[in-house]
Amino acid sequence: MTLPRFRISGMRAMAAAALAAGTLTAGLPTVASADPGDYTTKVIVKNRTGQVLVLTHSQVTDGEWILYPPETIASNGIGRMSTASGEDEGGTGGTVTYETDYGDVVIYWNDPDTSDENDFTCDAPDEFTCSTIGSPKGQHPVLNVDIFD
Repeated sequence: MTLPRFRISGMRAMAAAALAAGTLTAGLPTVASADPGDYTTKVIVKNRTGQVLVLTHSQVTDGEWILYPPETIASNGIGRMSTASGEDEGGTGGTVTYETDYGDVVIYWNDPDTSDENDFTCDAPDEFTCSTIGSPKGQHPVLNVDIFD
């Protein structure tokens, strides 16, 4: 039995539409029941040195990564990262370590839900100066880290 050409095309179109409708219905994302992210911290690292910073360690101590730290931060470049509280955890914090020819640069932040005081530090080899400027209070601080020769 031979079906007319237009009938085959119509049957293919109907089958494709049915398949697409089933896939779309089954693949819809669900809304999270929790409200993570009540506390967030954005970290901006300005590498004002003549060296490339190479990530050797990163860890969220409370919460989760929203934006992972870059593997490298170019000489005179900028790196960005961000953490947020998780559904079971109130605050957020983390640490990253970048390697240089002179030693490690370690950046730490903590935005606890149990205190109004945020904590930011940067430890660098003697050949560098590392300064941190961040919001001392609040749930959504931005930490600016400047690393100089």
